[in-house]
Amino acid sequence: MNLNDLRFEINRIDEALVTLLNKRATLALQIGELKIKQNLPVLNEARETEVLDFVKKNNTGPLNDDQIVTLFQKMMEICRNAQYQSRKD
Repeated sequence: MNLNDLRFEINRIDEALVTLLNKRATLALQIGELKIKQNLPVLNEARETEVLDFVKKNNTGPLNDDQIVTLFQKMMEICRNAQYQSRKD
């Protein structure tokens, strides 16, 4: 593969990632709505730890566990902030 081929593949993956991230965020917002109805806090540290343990267990590289955790922590932070924002609306 040449440089353009590799970049094309990255673009395809990025497109899929955007779709998946938005699907995940939609589910997180639905969870946020249920938390409001059940009078639960947005932050559930035990659940976030569970997610991080799950992704580390399923990580096959080349990103190391710390890098995967960093990505997922940021993603969860963004989704958590969206849940907080939906409570204000």
